[in-house]
Amino acid sequence: MTLTAQQKSQIKNRLGSLNQVEIKGLDLHFDGHNGDHLLLYIRTNQEIVYLVGIGTHSDLF
Repeated sequence: MTLTAQQKSQIKNRLGSLNQVEIKGLDLHFDGHNGDHLLLYIRTNQEIVYLVGIGTHSDLF
């Protein structure tokens, strides 16, 4: 899954002062069904991983 530049910018703005963030998104498939659900997480320069959210595209953005 590829996040748009606007989506990445929104996430970076929410995190504030971290100077290096790597934003990842995974499409989730429950019971073999294709869905509109995402798991978003962020790796930082502090070796910390933040779970940003789990939900639909419209829930998260």
